[in-house]
Amino acid sequence: MISTKNFFPIDPKKDLNSQRLAYAISLVFHPLLLPTLFLGVLFFTAPLEVVNLSASLKWPFLGIVFIMTFVFPVCITAIVLLSRKAQQPLATKPGAVSEHLIDEFYEAFPEERKADTGIDLQMRTIQERKMVFVLVSVVYIIATVLFERRTYEIIPILTVVLEGITASLLVLTAITFFWKISAHSVAIGGVLGVFFALSAQVGNAALMYHIVGTVILCGAVMTSRLYLDAHKPEQIIAGFAVGFVLNFITITFFL
Repeated sequence: MISTKNFFPIDPKKDLNSQRLAYAISLVFHPLLLPTLFLGVLFFTAPLEVVNLSASLKWPFLGIVFIMTFVFPVCITAIVLLSRKAQQPLATKPGAVSEHLIDEFYEAFPEERKADTGIDLQMRTIQERKMVFVLVSVVYIIATVLFERRTYEIIPILTVVLEGITASLLVLTAITFFWKISAHSVAIGGVLGVFFALSAQVGNAALMYHIVGTVILCGAVMTSRLYLDAHKPEQIIAGFAVGFVLNFITITFFL
C-alpha cells in the first residue's frame, strides 16, 4: 500500500497548510521537471534572438526532453527505491529470524518499522541518493549526446542547456558521495544562471521578466526546502552556487 505519508511526511509541530504549500512548491519545481518547464518557457516566451525555432518543432522537442529527463529518470528512481523492500532481510523471510531479534532491531531503528508499513518512495539514506543520482546522471549523459548529434545544427541552445544541466548533475552526484547537497537548489540556481547568461548575450533586457520571476522562484523553492528540514542552509546555498555558476559558464562559453 502506498501512503501519502511516504510521499509527504507531516511534522505535527509545524503548520499543516504551510507544509502542504512547501511540498507543492518542491513537487512542481522538482529537479527532474525543471528542464522541461524551463525549456517550455524558453521556447514559447523568449524572443527570437534567443530561441529561433519553428513552431511545429517546439512541442516534439519538448516531448522528447520530457521523456528523457523526467520519465526515464523517474522510472529508474522508482525501481531503485521499490527494490529496497526486497533487500530487507527481516522482511523477505519472516520465519527465518526469531521474533525477539526483529523486535530488538525495530527498537534500535524505529524508523525502519515506519518504512516497513507501506511502499516508501523517499531517498532516506545517502546510499540511495548515490545510486539514484549515478543512474540518473547516465540517462542525462545519453540524452545530451543524442541531442548534440541530432539537433545541434537546428537549435544549438537546446544542446548547450542540456550540457549545463548534465554538468550540474555530475557535480551534484560527485558531491553527494561526501556531503548532502540540495538538488532543488542546484536546479533552480541553474535556471537563473542560464537566464543571466542569455540576457548578457542578447544585451537588451529581453529576459528581464524571466530573471525577476526566476529570482522569486529561487526564494520560494529554497525556503520550502529549509522549511521542510530537507536541507541545512549551507547545503541550500552550496547547491544554488553550483547550479548558477556551472550553467552561467556553459552558456557563456559554449553558445
